[in-house]
Amino acid sequence: MLIFVRRVTTLFLALLFLGGCVAATKKAGVATAEVTTLSGDEQSPRETLELPRSVAVLPLINRTGKPAAFDLVWQTLHNHFSGKNYRSLHLATVRRKLEAAGLEDPQSLDGIPEERLSSILGVDGLLMGEITHYDKVFAGLYAQVAVGVRLRLVGRDGVERWRAEKVVRKHEGGLATNPVGLLMSAAFAAWHVKDDVNLFRAADELGRALMAEMPEPPYLDGQRPPRITHVAHDGISRVMKYGDTLAVGLEGDPGLTATIRIEGLPLIDLPEVQPGVYHTKFNIRPQDNVTDAVVIGLLQDAYGNRSEWVSPLGFVAVDNRAPDLLLDLQATVRDGRAILTWKPSTQADLDHYQVEVSENPQGPYRKVGMPRENRLEQPGLSDFATFHYRVMAVDKAGNLSEAAQTSVQAAPDARFLQAENLEGTLPRQITGTVALTERNGPYHVRHPVEVRLGGLLLIGPGTRLIMQDRSLITVRGGLQVYGTSDKPVVVTGMDGAPFSTFVALASEEPVTIRGVTVRGGGIPIQITAGSPQILDSRLLKSLYSALEISGSSRPLIRGCEIQGSGAGGVVVEGKAQPRFEGNRFLENKPVHMQNGSEYRIDARGNSWQPSASVSTVLGAVDY
Repeated sequence: MLIFVRRVTTLFLALLFLGGCVAATKKAGVATAEVTTLSGDEQSPRETLELPRSVAVLPLINRTGKPAAFDLVWQTLHNHFSGKNYRSLHLATVRRKLEAAGLEDPQSLDGIPEERLSSILGVDGLLMGEITHYDKVFAGLYAQVAVGVRLRLVGRDGVERWRAEKVVRKHEGGLATNPVGLLMSAAFAAWHVKDDVNLFRAADELGRALMAEMPEPPYLDGQRPPRITHVAHDGISRVMKYGDTLAVGLEGDPGLTATIRIEGLPLIDLPEVQPGVYHTKFNIRPQDNVTDAVVIGLLQDAYGNRSEWVSPLGFVAVDNRAPDLLLDLQATVRDGRAILTWKPSTQADLDHYQVEVSENPQGPYRKVGMPRENRLEQPGLSDFATFHYRVMAVDKAGNLSEAAQTSVQAAPDARFLQAENLEGTLPRQITGTVALTERNGPYHVRHPVEVRLGGLLLIGPGTRLIMQDRSLITVRGGLQVYGTSDKPVVVTGMDGAPFSTFVALASEEPVTIRGVTVRGGGIPIQITAGSPQILDSRLLKSLYSALEISGSSRPLIRGCEIQGSGAGGVVVEGKAQPRFEGNRFLENKPVHMQNGSEYRIDARGNSWQPSASVSTVLGAVDY
């Protein structure tokens, strides 16, 4: 049992809702006529009856078990029947009236009196029947397709006026190679239904043959309207917008005037490119917007007689409306990746989103993703660089919404993004999470500053600190300094004057100082506790020692340059156990290193100028 097909993507859905060919002439009309009916295989007249003037093509009962047969055969037969001299009811109207009467299923039409069906549909007669064949079989080396129907033309009175049963069998082949045939072939390819090309050819030939045999009322002036055989377009399976082109074509009688009508678009004139073949391309305009519009071909002769034919190749859609702006765009950074989220678009025709990024708010922007979900992650962000994002909704036509925008800064420590950003002079006490950045600097340290236990001081690359004499930063909480080779954290005295100390590290919490350049300090870095790391830094022209390490501390000093110290490059005391890896000791006076700790120091793997010796490295040091 076949229910009316409602699927938007079903083959020939456009045809399910609209009629095919309508013939109109200036003088011609439907005239009353009589027909001699035959019963079964009888060859002699049984009685002479008047043909109906208005006819509805009922949904055909599908005996094949193949749902696609219903769409294709019902509409193809209706297209050809509409070329007869009857007033035919559009299939959309047939469907609507039958549904209103509770007759949605073609099977339910069996046994209902023709008089009642005619009254429901408001016609004088009914063309009814069933689909008997819709097959593809292989015979030797060739594939053969078969389409067959059994039809009856019945009047309101229930008396049969005409009957026919026919099966068309065709070998596999293609459509014509003229512009209209190529459009139709492309449409079937867009549907990904190669087999239906051949079934369509068979159904088309079947409808043409049956309608040639079917009686019809004579035209009043004997003049038939123009004949249309095909109307095609390439709008199937796509939504067009400004800049796209729609190819349209019509095949029929030669030497006439052909046009295409699409509701919402201007009438399109079709020049005749070959005898009986009319074809052109229409450029979509910025103001064009149509949804599920049928393509109707019109062919008119010099006397004003005109035929219309609905294309069997689906609807046309044109969309030049941009989607709405996306809302609630949020961006976070975690582990060197940006995570963007936004409120899902409510656009019915949404296709995907487009995400772009730039390190300059003015652009240029580069595309980094086209997600279908309302989320995107972008890895590989450079620490402390600011990234500007914009996110747009993209509909099926390719229209972009206005860009929603946001900016994020990547950081190696997520706490950097939630920290309080200071400006100007550092306070005497730091108890929360505080960040110093190049953008908000330089910073003045005018008095002793203490990072309290539980506090955290974060210093970004390129930051400048200006120390006054006898000022220093004592760290009992956390300290993370993120200088780089091209953007070091620079520490100097006011106007180049000497100062006492940069930092005194007395914390058991994590402390890392990376990429710092300190010039002219008395003892720039003092370490009395914990396991801080001093990495890739330069301690230059210290008045006394560049590093003073004592207590029970266990620091790592790696990749640093210690140069020009006035009273020894490094002094180690108490129970300290420092490690030195890959450092450069240059021109320190009077010695590079002096170890007064209870533990021996392994200083191998460092470079020394002048060379390490008993006169430049004092105490229990292996070098």
